[in-house]
Amino acid sequence: MPATTDNLGRHAGGYFGGGGLIWSYVDESVEGSAEGLGGQLRGGYRFNPFFGFETRFSAGGSGTLEGIEVQLNRALQFLATLSIPASERLRFGGYAGLSAGELEFSSSGFTGREADTGVSFGSFFEYGDPDGWAFYGDLGILQWGSVQGTGYMVAGLSVGALYRF
Repeated sequence: MPATTDNLGRHAGGYFGGGGLIWSYVDESVEGSAEGLGGQLRGGYRFNPFFGFETRFSAGGSGTLEGIEVQLNRALQFLATLSIPASERLRFGGYAGLSAGELEFSSSGFTGREADTGVSFGSFFEYGDPDGWAFYGDLGILQWGSVQGTGYMVAGLSVGALYRF
């Protein structure tokens, strides 16, 4: 069924969910990347069918980059969302906001941590019941700068389920 003004209001309201996350760490000062598998929790509120806010917490997983183990200890995102309902059950959108996180680096018995803040942005889709369960998928970037002056980012692909209420 096409999106109409009568059924678009059903997309307003709160939601929470969780799923899996595949992330990739990329540092401007080093060639290559480290990939890991983690988890993600999210919750938010849509003010109307188009605009909302969302908070995400991601953690877990480790990968190796040039002999150094990189672990995502945590990432917290505060996002504004813009979405367009394509139908009663399907919506596409984008998001942007602020992020904070902590990465851990381990090599030869030495461990270091780096916490930083930056920006987040990405795109998503949701498919499901506007008043109940839905599946989501998104591709996002957390762009951070490091204390050493080089930039780095964590890119993530996440899939999961959420409940709208």
